[in-house]
Amino acid sequence: MLPSALPWSSRFTLLLAFGIAAVVNADCDPRIGFFSLPTILYDGQLYLAHGGNPQAFCRLKGFSTSALTDIRPMRVGYPFPDAAIKTINPDTWAVCDPAKRSFKRECSYLGIVECLPEGVSKCESWDTIIEDTIGTGNEGSANWGNNNFGQENHGNGNRGDGNVGNNNVGDNIVCNNKRDASPCLLSDLLTSETVVVHPGPSPPPVVPPPPQPEPPSPPPGEGGCDPSIAFFGLPTVEYMNSLYLLNPEGGEAFCQQKGFGGGGIVPHIFNVFDRSPFLILHIATINPSNMETCLPTSTTSCQAASVIQCVPSGVPLCQPNLDGNVGTGNVGSGNYGNNNIGSNNYGSYNQGLGNTGSWNRGTQLTCNYANTKTRACPIWILKLSETLLIDPSQPRSPPL
Repeated sequence: MLPSALPWSSRFTLLLAFGIAAVVNADCDPRIGFFSLPTILYDGQLYLAHGGNPQAFCRLKGFSTSALTDIRPMRVGYPFPDAAIKTINPDTWAVCDPAKRSFKRECSYLGIVECLPEGVSKCESWDTIIEDTIGTGNEGSANWGNNNFGQENHGNGNRGDGNVGNNNVGDNIVCNNKRDASPCLLSDLLTSETVVVHPGPSPPPVVPPPPQPEPPSPPPGEGGCDPSIAFFGLPTVEYMNSLYLLNPEGGEAFCQQKGFGGGGIVPHIFNVFDRSPFLILHIATINPSNMETCLPTSTTSCQAASVIQCVPSGVPLCQPNLDGNVGTGNVGSGNYGNNNIGSNNYGSYNQGLGNTGSWNRGTQLTCNYANTKTRACPIWILKLSETLLIDPSQPRSPPL
C-alpha cells in the first residue's frame, strides 16, 4: 500500500508500479493565472476567447504574456449543443461564428491558458513532461489548472476525468459548475472571470512617426538579426480540420500566409515515416502553396521542415554569427532560432543537442515541451499559437 501520510506533492509517480500514473507537481507561483473556457463580454454579447491569440487575452486580464495553452475546435452544436456562442479575438476583435462555417472549418477557442505576470516564470519547468500535472493543489495525473481531483482536467476545481472548465463533477464535461450530463447554457459560461469590454469611439488617425535612421551594422560575429524576424520551430499547418507538418517546398507560402513578405528559409529538414520520429503519432505534411499533402508509411517517407525563418518585406535575412548560430540569444553553436542553449537545435528555447521544436530539453528530441522522460509526442502539443490556420473559404491577403 502507498504510505497515506505522504503528501500528494511528494508522491509524484509512486503509483506507476501499480499501473496508475498519479503525478502531482509542486505548487506554482500564486501570481500565475489559469483561465479555463475564458470568455469576453464585448458590447453586451458573450464570446469565448479565440484560440489564435492567447497572449492578447492574458494582456486583457492584466498579465504580461501567456505560456501553456490548450486550443480546441468548436462547431455548431459541439461542444455546446445548448449554448449558441461565437469566439472573438481579443486583439483585433474579429468574430468567428461556427454557424457560418462548415464541419471542417470550425472556430477555435481556448480550453485553458496559463497567464504570467511580468517577470514571473511559467509553472512548467524543464523537468515537466507532457503527462505531468501543472498547477496548484491537484490530485491525480495530467491536470492543468488548480485544485482538480482526477485525470486530464483542464481548469480549476473539477472532480472527475477529462473536464474542461471549472467546478465540474463528472467526466468529459465542457462547461462550468456542471454535474454529469446536465446541459451547458450560455449563462454557465459567464463567470466572475469574464472580461467586460465596452468598445469606445474610433480613435483619431495615427500620424506616422518620422523616418528613423538605419540601425548600425552588427559587430563582427553577432549576425544580423532584425527583431521583426520570426523563427518557427517544427512549423505546423491546420487545414480542413487536420494538422500537418510543413513541407519545406512550401516555406515561402507559409511565411506569406503568416503575414511576412520574405524569407521562407528552411535550413534543415527531416524525414517522417508512419512511426518515426513520432512513435504513436501518424501525421502528414502539406505544401501551403498548392495544398498538396504527403502521407508517410512504414516504407515511404515525407520531408518536413525542422525550422523556418520568415522576414518582413525589405528586411535582410538573419545571418550566422561566428559560432554558426542564426537567431538571437543563443548560447552554443549551430543553433537556428532564438534563446537555445546547446548545439544544433532547430527552434527556440531548447536546451541540449540536436532538438527540433521549442522548449525541449534533451538530445535529438522532435516535439515541443519534451524532455528525456517524455514517452511519446502527442499531436495536440504540435499545435501552437504559431500554427498556420488556413481557411479555404477566405481569399489570401497580400504579404506585408
